[in-house]
This record gives sequence, structure tokens and C-alpha cells, in this order.
Amino acid sequence: MQEPIFLLKSVVNSFAIPEPVQLRCEELVNTLDINGSYLSNSKILFEFYNLLLPYIDDPGWCWRYGEQIDASDIDSIHLASITCESVSDFLDICCDYSNLYTTVSSSFKFKNNCYYLKFKIADIYKNLAWFHIHVISAYIVKLLTNQFGINIDNIKITVPLPKESNLVAPKLREICNHFDHPSFSISIPASLSTNKNIKYNAPMLNKAIDDCKTKAAIYNRSEKFSANILAIFLEHSDKPPLIEEVARQLDTSARNIRKKLAQENTSFKKLALDYKFSLSCHFLKHSSLHIDEIGYKAGYSCPSNFRRAFVKIFGMTPSLYRKDHQSELP
Repeated sequence: MQEPIFLLKSVVNSFAIPEPVQLRCEELVNTLDINGSYLSNSKILFEFYNLLLPYIDDPGWCWRYGEQIDASDIDSIHLASITCESVSDFLDICCDYSNLYTTVSSSFKFKNNCYYLKFKIADIYKNLAWFHIHVISAYIVKLLTNQFGINIDNIKITVPLPKESNLVAPKLREICNHFDHPSFSISIPASLSTNKNIKYNAPMLNKAIDDCKTKAAIYNRSEKFSANILAIFLEHSDKPPLIEEVARQLDTSARNIRKKLAQENTSFKKLALDYKFSLSCHFLKHSSLHIDEIGYKAGYSCPSNFRRAFVKIFGMTPSLYRKDHQSELP
């Protein structure tokens, strides 16, 4: 239902990756380890994607891997999802606990007599998270068909991928009914939400849910206010919103935001600057946008000001950064 720790670790070990890259990937994943704070970090995931994607050349592998995941691989959240009683319980578990480790969270809604399990993947990850979209799709389709008895013809998927993309695995293409969608979702008819799970195990489910609640309590205590700001930034693919808009979304005041961020030894200006240049690096690596346009997206109306600021942070011009990182394109 997310990008859990076990999945990230397994993915790293499944490809022929140069040792320095593998060590760095493992280091990043370990920061999300089960003994950690359970606090998501989009920068960690963003770097993880950028490091790994150049070495994944078979999208079909991603789907096959998702189909092979079993209970022995899973953490408490996933253990709860495969031992729950019904499809509706499954949806509840997905949405209640899917945000404990990463920035990808899920929700579900009822529309046109269907339940839509919707996955929030920020635009900044849109071209980077395709292999996890395959894995998540395959894993959930396997659960719904094998354990809840749902016919695959009743499962529909939407993905933020171009239909003609060579990143789309054949099995995903077969059941995907909407490409280039702004969100990633899996839908089933509402009439099937009461389908029972053939692997329902009450004692195991209760134990897993208790563990989930403990983790959620730890997560809630450790979550930094800046993480809420970053989550809002990720919803704006072009540039971060003004502090007044963020205050409205958080139902607070700009003054209170500044006060809470100061307690975390940071500021709204610094968070926005870090995010803008993270976004700039993404566009330089993974798009053909003109550098002046990238600067505009970062909030610089004057190209020379953007170049000066970029050099100050990265020690090189945007054009040289793009040239040096072209090999990172998948």
C-alpha cells in the first residue's frame, strides 16, 4: 500500500548495481528502518529513485516481483492487510496505516458504485515511482483475486504513465483502463467490498493491528511540523505556495508557522528554497525544459539570478549540472 522498508531493501538486492550505488541506497533505506522514527523523508526517497532507476531496464520484472511478495516478507501493516476479514477491512487498513514509513499514502472513496483505492504520489515523483506502481498494483491485484475471490475483470487501475511508455509492463497494460491520469488508483465494484478473506486470521490480525497502533503513536509523536509543510509543497509541482496559502491549508496563521519552524531550527524560506532547488535538479536531470523555464519554476523571473543562486548552492552552473547528470536518466 506504500513503499515499505522490506520492498526498498529487496529492490536494492535484485539488480546488478555498482557497489558504491548499492551502499548509498542501503544507507538511505536504513534511515527508514523499523527502529527509527517512522518519519517520512521525501528527499531520501527522491535520491533513492535517482540512484536506482538507471539500473532497472525490465518493467516486467517489477510486476513479477509484486506477484511474488508473500507474508514472510511483510511488516505489520502488510501482515494486517493479508489477514483481515473482508475487502472493506483491507481498505481501512490501507488508509489508516499506509503513511507510517513513506510519503506515499492512500485513501479510498466511493463513486459511481465503485470503491477507489487512491495512492498519493506527488508530481515530483511521477517519472521516478513507476516501478513501485507496478509492484503495488501486482501485489494488490494478487490479494484481491487470490484471497478475496474478486475476478480480475472487476479490477481497474489508473496510472500516471503515458500509454505508449516502454516503462509499462504488459500485465499492467492489460488491466489498466486509464493512462496519464493525475493519480494512481485501483477500483473495484462496491458490491464486492464485503467479500471475505480466505486467509482471515483473527489472532494474527489483532497482533498486527496492535503493532500498527504502536507505530502510529511513535510516528505521531515524532512527526516534525516541517514534514507537514513539505507534504503541501509536494502537491505543487511547479513551485511551492506562499506561506499564507500553506497557513490556510493547515488551518493556522503564518505567524504560528514561523514560530513552529523556528523551534525546529529551520524557516519557511529555507524549506521553500531547498524544495525549489530539489525540483530544479529534477527538471535538469529528467526533462528537456530550457534552463530559463526551470529557473522560472523555481521562482526566479530573472535567469541570471537563478544561475547565480544555483552556482552558490551547487558550485556549478545549471547547464553543467545537467551535462554531468545526463547518465542518470533511466
